[in-house]
Amino acid sequence: MNRHIPNIITAANLFSGCVAVVFAFEQKLDLALYLVLLAAIFDFLDGFVARLLDAYSDVGKQLDSLADVISFGFAPSAMLYIAAKPIWSYYWLSFLPFLIVVFSAVRLAKFNVDSRQNVDFLGLPTPANAIFFISFSNLLAQNQSSLFQLPVISLISVFFMLMVIETPLFSFKKISGDSRKIVFISLLILGAVVSIWWLKILAGVVIIPLYILLSFALQTLNRKIPGNNRTN
Repeated sequence: MNRHIPNIITAANLFSGCVAVVFAFEQKLDLALYLVLLAAIFDFLDGFVARLLDAYSDVGKQLDSLADVISFGFAPSAMLYIAAKPIWSYYWLSFLPFLIVVFSAVRLAKFNVDSRQNVDFLGLPTPANAIFFISFSNLLAQNQSSLFQLPVISLISVFFMLMVIETPLFSFKKISGDSRKIVFISLLILGAVVSIWWLKILAGVVIIPLYILLSFALQTLNRKIPGNNRTN
């Protein structure tokens, strides 16, 4: 029975993502945001429980990616589609947000066959990309103007590139003893707490760029001061 528990949690991730899509098309973007965040919690828990119970399986790995395509690909796409629909000068541009699904699928496929990402990520993880766009969608819904066309296209392009190029970004995995990584993760957590207190559901537009900048800063520091970062 234990080996099925992580898959049940992954199924809860998928279910949350599906409900988020429904709320998105009903233009309840705040509720859709909470459902995507709930999916992200389930996405964290299924891996944590799998490690705790030593209940890994190939089926679970594939199911996790399939769930993530919906929860962190299709749901944010639907939210951005609804939020950005009034700003476009040309009808065909309104479908650009659905490229999030395409690049999320590419990112997940690359992750599944890449054995180098056991400690840190190479490219922006799909949950992080989703958190940015679900917050940005709620922000855009409050400020619908044609002036946002270029910023939206630019943001989509930048985040797509970040997902597929092999840019090192730190993760919360295997941080014990890595003093530099602990410091940067602490800064991220502090920034996240302040952003959530200040911006509420819009916090993702600050937290994810902060995560990217801190990751770049950590990589730069490691290159300038090479050597073992781990404490004894």
